[in-house]
Amino acid sequence: MPNNLDELYMMYMKDVYRYLLFLCQDHYTAEDLVQDTFTRAYIFLDQYDRQNVKPWLLRAAHNAFIDYNRKQKRSTPKEAAFFQHRLFHEHTPEQVMLQRERLEELRKWC
Repeated sequence: MPNNLDELYMMYMKDVYRYLLFLCQDHYTAEDLVQDTFTRAYIFLDQYDRQNVKPWLLRAAHNAFIDYNRKQKRSTPKEAAFFQHRLFHEHTPEQVMLQRERLEELRKWC
């Protein structure tokens, strides 16, 4: 069984990478998540059960993947049509105010 993080990394990095690649289907994201997984492993290294290292690492990888997905959902930009609809809506507060001012000017002339 591995005694330190380096040994843990050398023994299980490929398994963790393949698992994450299967989950996210993106090489670069899987690499980032492997690093995140082993960062988490470093933080909690004293708490793992030496008999069940691989399941513990894969659970940490799974949690890193879930956290990544949550972050992606929060930061996903809207479609361009959403912003165009909102930005160029006919009844913006500025346009309503301009229409009222025009109507007031017309009433003064009539």
